Amino acid sequence: MRRSSTLAFTGIAVVVLTASCALNFSDYDDIDDESSTSTGAGGAGGAPPLSPQGTPCSSNDECIDGHCLPSNDDSGNICCATDCTDAKAASCGTNGKCDPGGGSCASYPAGTVCGETTCEDGALTTEVCQAGACAAGEAIPCAGGLACENDGKTCKTVCGSGVDCANEIGGAECPYPLSTFCIERPNGAVCDSDFECASGVCGTTGVGHCCSPTASCDVTGGPCDAIDCNSEGACEFPGADTACGDEQSCTNANLFTSQTCDDNGECETASTQQACPGHLECATDKTCHTACGSNDATGDTFCAAGYWCDGSTCQPARDEGSGCSRDGQCHSEECPPSGMCTSNCDLDGDDQARRDMKCGGLDCDDNDALTYDAQPAFFDTPRSNGSYDYNCDDIEEPKLNTWCSCPGAILRVAGGADGCGETGELWECNWSWFQCVPVRVLDDNVTQTCR
Repeated sequence: MRRSSTLAFTGIAVVVLTASCALNFSDYDDIDDESSTSTGAGGAGGAPPLSPQGTPCSSNDECIDGHCLPSNDDSGNICCATDCTDAKAASCGTNGKCDPGGGSCASYPAGTVCGETTCEDGALTTEVCQAGACAAGEAIPCAGGLACENDGKTCKTVCGSGVDCANEIGGAECPYPLSTFCIERPNGAVCDSDFECASGVCGTTGVGHCCSPTASCDVTGGPCDAIDCNSEGACEFPGADTACGDEQSCTNANLFTSQTCDDNGECETASTQQACPGHLECATDKTCHTACGSNDATGDTFCAAGYWCDGSTCQPARDEGSGCSRDGQCHSEECPPSGMCTSNCDLDGDDQARRDMKCGGLDCDDNDALTYDAQPAFFDTPRSNGSYDYNCDDIEEPKLNTWCSCPGAILRVAGGADGCGETGELWECNWSWFQCVPVRVLDDNVTQTCR
């Protein structure tokens, strides 16, 4: 019978066929094929399991997908789901790295330089990756307001004259040879764009005069907002005749002018009031009449109260006893057949008729608007006739008692009289003693008021 045996050497396997002759290797073990066992992945003594996506690695054969690539976060190599090629920055495509999760290839990030840098009109523009495409980035002005070099790719570093300045047309100048900057138009200079001004601000709309860096000419859309900068570079506001806020109105022969700006960017807090010119009445709710027109009752209606129309202008109404031809010519609004103005029954305008046979009212002093029937207030100064009778009851009534009584307060004045207008010491009832005692006030004196 033919028998096959495997002799184990170090790193060498020799198969010996034993038919008619045999080789004897007494120094090596004889291993039977049928009893040998192969080792596979994961078995005892076999290779370690393969790593999933995103796991750190050092070679492709460690990864389950067979791709060990640099991570896009520069943390080292990781297992990636696919092989990633570097399409180069100019494409803004894949960059040969794997996303940190290992699931896909990474691309060149936004802002990566992908093309040329050019210089035009005093500003550098570089092509960079934007949304997966290579496009021109933001223009960056050359330092110091200098112009571009003739190569169209770089900025000048010094100037020798205005021609080396980016805004030569706008008035920029080179202050001295080999200067590293150009100077722009000063505050208050005429300008047509912000770029022309040293402050970077031309008026409030980009046209006008160069504003000072400290000027704060905020424009909110209001009528009093700054409209430009002046010759000093300060904010220039609309004139004081510029309307704002409440509109003009006219009421009872008084014209309320519209609110106007105050020359400092603010709208005045309130409108002003003035009588219609020429003592005329209001023509509309916003304007006054310009003339009364006719010497009759119709013309009188064009005049303010207390005036009548002589055919062209408004004249003061006439007093009692003056000649008249119609009611409008009299203060009393009454011209009887006698042709003599009667007296007005409420001369002081306190809405109470005078106390006499003609008027039949209760006002005892028609020349004093504070004096009338049932006046509730008390006063410390007398009327023009020396009396303190303000409520027309023919009695001077003091507000404070002048004799001691409990309960109640008293005012002690000289001689014990009512003392209207006099000052004295205020007393009141002390319930503990049941007697009147002085009351301490700021100056120890109180003035007696009467009516």
